[in-house]
Order: sequence, then structure tokens, then C-alpha cells
Amino acid sequence: MKENYQQFILDHYKKVASMNKLLPTSSMADQTIRNAEVEFFCKEIEMLYRKKKDLRVFEAGPGNGYLLSILKERFPKIKLFALEFSPELYQLILSRDLKGLKVKCGSICKENDIPEEWGKFDVIICERVIINILNRKDQYLACHNIAQRLLKKGYFIMSESFKEPLQNLNNARSDFSLTPIEESPHNDYLSEKFIEKWCAQEKLREISGQSRTHFLSTHFYLTRIIHEGLRHLGEKNNEIRPKFAHLLTFLEAAFPPAVGQFSPILFRVFQK
Repeated sequence: MKENYQQFILDHYKKVASMNKLLPTSSMADQTIRNAEVEFFCKEIEMLYRKKKDLRVFEAGPGNGYLLSILKERFPKIKLFALEFSPELYQLILSRDLKGLKVKCGSICKENDIPEEWGKFDVIICERVIINILNRKDQYLACHNIAQRLLKKGYFIMSESFKEPLQNLNNARSDFSLTPIEESPHNDYLSEKFIEKWCAQEKLREISGQSRTHFLSTHFYLTRIIHEGLRHLGEKNNEIRPKFAHLLTFLEAAFPPAVGQFSPILFRVFQK
């Protein structure tokens, strides 16, 4: 799997494309997470857009193009570029007919798949893309290609999943006798060691973004621990799948975001 994973990933996203079409649920059923990711990317780009309207923004692995469509709507003067691995998702992007978008079907692991004539970019964004590369060497290669296509002082903005907070989440789940959450078969989470090595090799530095790195932590704690823990206790007491939906809604409104470090998905910004 680790060496010959590409067909596995292609088959998976062929199903994703067929099931979700142009919906925002594509690759992310939890719309609280999806909406938070969209706002994270938009806040970062908005700050840069104020200074430079014709920002050159490249998205690696845009899926069905949902984020691209929002970026184009909010920031009409930016120049958008994209590279999508899945042929089915690529066709969905084309169907959006986004004015001015330059998009190609290819792999971020292959430097030549990013057309040379596209040049370099002010901003490169990734939304849970590197984790879909199931080989560590290829992950480094993808990140190298990203760094190489950034302009000097350009920004790499990522929403990716990490192993360390997943372990925090599972340690907390054990308090409720909940089974650990495993990485999906089509994912290989990153680690802090990976980021440190990559930044050192590419001369990148992590900077503070407009959103906190662990922004989704509260959401993960409430939904993956408190909510599931209460349901688990209810089922042990012979209740029929209690949902606690009203309680969860109340808790989400009552607690601020970014409490603790329980979300595997982190919002991070790097500058060249």
C-alpha cells in the first residue's frame, strides 16, 4: 500500500466524486470543520488581498473546487491556479466554469505536473491533501515542490492532520472507555518532526495566522469525546442510541474555540 497507493487513492476519490458531486460535503461530512477551514483560508488571503489584489494563489488538491469557488467569489481579482490528482474531481472543477482559473489534472508529487509557464505563486494552499499521500518520501517530495513554487516571502497555508493531537484525543477518549480513533485508510497523518525537517530543508518559517492553530480543538473534544461518551454511557444503560443533540448544540455555543490540543486538523501558515 505505501509504495503503490496511487490507485487506491484514485478509487477512493472516484467514489467521493460520484457521491458528492459539487456539494461542500465532498471529502468532509462534518460541515463545522468544512466551514472553519474555509474561513481560515479566507481570513489569511483577505489580509494579503488588501495589499495586493492580483494575488497568485495555487491550490494543491482542490477536490471538487468548492474552496476555489468561494475564493473567486470573495476575491474576484485574484489569479487562481490548481492541480487535482483525481480525474473525476478534476471534471467537477471544470464544470464550475470559474472565470480565469487555470487547472490541470496531475500529482503534486511530480514537479513537472505543475506547468512551468504558471510561474511561482504568492500563496499556496492545501486542505487535507498531503495526508492523502501514503508514502513518507512522496509527502516530502510534495512539500518540496510546494516550497519551490513559492515566491520569496510567499505563504504556504495548510489545513492538515497531525499524529500528536490525535494521540491527545485518544488519550482523552479513554477516560470514557471509548475506542481510539484510527487514521482513515486513505490518510497518513503528518508529525511535528516532519514539519521541522521540511522547514529546515526548504528555509521556511512558521508564522502566526489569523486563526489559532488548534482552532478546532473544542469542536473535536465536544463531538468526539463528550458527545460520544454520553451516548456510550446511555447505550450501556440500555437506552436506544441517545443523541444528546440539544446538549451538544448548547456546549458548542458555550465554549470558545481552540481549547486544548485535541483536533488532529491544524491550521498552519508558513512563509518562505
